[in-house]
Amino acid sequence: MPQTFKLPCPACERSIRVTPPQAGESLICECGATVQAPTLREIRALEPIGEAQTTSPSEGASWNPLKGTIFVLGAILIVSGLIGHFRINPQRQSLATEAPPFEELDVAMDSITPVQAWEAWGYFRGQDLEYRDTPEFLANRQKHTELSFYIYLVWGLAICGVVMVIISLLIPSRR
Repeated sequence: MPQTFKLPCPACERSIRVTPPQAGESLICECGATVQAPTLREIRALEPIGEAQTTSPSEGASWNPLKGTIFVLGAILIVSGLIGHFRINPQRQSLATEAPPFEELDVAMDSITPVQAWEAWGYFRGQDLEYRDTPEFLANRQKHTELSFYIYLVWGLAICGVVMVIISLLIPSRR
C-alpha cells in the first residue's frame, strides 16, 4: 500500500489524502473544490498521515530467511511424517499377533479318565525335545512393537513440523 500524505485544500483548509500515484491528478475536496495534486517530489515533501504508515495484519506476516527456513523445515517434517505413517502402518496392521489355538493342549484335564491320562502321558513321554524356532506369532508381536515405535516416531516428527509451521507464522518480522 502506497504511503498517504496530507494535502491542504486551498478553499477550506481541510486535509485531502493523496498518494504518490495520484501526482498531477485533479482531486475533489469534501467542500467541493477541485484541487490539483502536486508533483511526486512535492507530494513526498507533504506531511505523512500516521495511520497509513502502520502495517496491516496481512503485511505483518512478511517473510524473512529465518521464517522461511523454519516453515520449509516444518513442511518437510509434516510430509515425511505422513509418508512414513502411510508406508509403515499397513505393514504393522497386517501382522498376525494372536496366538493360534493348539489343539493338542486343548484337552480338559479335569474331564479325562485315568486311562486317557495314562495314554497322554505315554505319548508325551516318547516325544523327543527338539529345537523349535520362535513361534511366528511371537516374532510378529516383536515386529509389531518395533513398527509401532517407528509409527510414534513419525507422528512425533509430523507434530514437530506442525509446531514449526505455526511458529514460523507467529514470529514477528524484523524491520
